[in-house]
Amino acid sequence: MRRLLLRSPAFGRDLRKWLKSRPETAASLDFTLEQLSADSTQPELRTHKLRGALAGCWACSADYDLRIVFEYTQHEGAEAILLLALGHTRPSLLTTNRPQGQVSNELRANQV
Repeated sequence: MRRLLLRSPAFGRDLRKWLKSRPETAASLDFTLEQLSADSTQPELRTHKLRGALAGCWACSADYDLRIVFEYTQHEGAEAILLLALGHTRPSLLTTNRPQGQVSNELRANQV
């Protein structure tokens, strides 16, 4: 079952920043997002739940030192994945200040 990928504004900023400094990773990231959309439980993605400040979110690996933070959501009656952040695997570099489980309509409107 293919899920729609929705981008948050923060994810869009993170993606632009990452690709500007590492343009050679564009194909790898695109492939990872395709895999995430097709089946988020694929072993090579190493998808896992997050704890602490990011409780309620999930993460997957896009490269050795790169992860994508996302959450499962509903969009127009179908399951979707809301991409929240992209960055290094060090937790201090990936933080988000949002109420747990609360996603604004603005974020849901941004589609990949």
